[in-house]
Amino acid sequence: MRRKRHPAVADLCRDARVERIGMTIPDMNGIAKMAPLRWTSMATVLLSLVLLLGLSACATPQAPGGSAGGAAVSAPVTPAPASAESRSASPTPAEPAAAPLPGMNSQEVQRAMSAALDYLQAGQEEQAEAELLRILQSEPNNRLAASLMRQIKDDPLATLGRESFAYRVQPGESLSRIAQRFMNDLHLFYILARYNNIKVPRNLAGGQIIRVPGKAPAGGTSASSAAPAPAAAPVAPAPAAPAAPSAASASAAADAEAAAATRAARQRSEAVTRHTRAARAAFAKQDLDAAIKSWDAVLEIEPENRTAQLERQKVLGLKEKLGKVK
Repeated sequence: MRRKRHPAVADLCRDARVERIGMTIPDMNGIAKMAPLRWTSMATVLLSLVLLLGLSACATPQAPGGSAGGAAVSAPVTPAPASAESRSASPTPAEPAAAPLPGMNSQEVQRAMSAALDYLQAGQEEQAEAELLRILQSEPNNRLAASLMRQIKDDPLATLGRESFAYRVQPGESLSRIAQRFMNDLHLFYILARYNNIKVPRNLAGGQIIRVPGKAPAGGTSASSAAPAPAAAPVAPAPAAPAAPSAASASAAADAEAAAATRAARQRSEAVTRHTRAARAAFAKQDLDAAIKSWDAVLEIEPENRTAQLERQKVLGLKEKLGKVK
């Protein structure tokens, strides 16, 4: 097999044949030795070009606005403002919830109401107002507490009106009983006291003249005793008075009076017991109106009866809740 001649040697031989230059054998050998050197230089040039191209491709491009000879300085990047969607998605710190007001059960409400009534009877407005505020914070729709609060705050003359009539207080009578009789609500005793500039309602005394708002009821009341009595008609001289009663008769009269007082007290106690039983029986049958009426009868006899006050308030609260349900 014929070996292929080196391309450089072939080129030299072709040129030699064209020019027809006569060469000796040593000259041909010298040319053959120079051919590899020429190929090596060409390969070196090509390799240098490849390296330059590679370096230029790997060079970092200069940032716009930078100098031609200096290295590019990267400008500080300002974070873009968050969009509305990202703001809405990001969790926001929850505001601390307001501490709930401590609730009161029904027994605590009754105790606070009883304390408020006692404070008002003693003329201690600030303590009564504090108890009523506690009740209203727990039960904002408590009608009795709201009524008592208005009696403390409102102007009695603007609330009850200027028209009134005189009334003489009977022995043992209270402002609660008078308010129940003429104003149809025994719990209006405090504004009635303020209407008459009475600082301590429980200190009402028998025989005292007070003003009751409204018109005097038909048929007259005990207030007529406050008016001066008409002049007595002249009468014939009375016969001589009998002799003074003996000590025995005076003792018998005292005993009879004591017995009458005891009998009256027993009758009041029996009436209170009877109305109390009727009120509880009506409450058990869910007849709330009859229960309220029976408790009113108890308070008519004994205005300071604590049990009747609390039970009546309980029935009123239940009636109000049932009214809301319906």
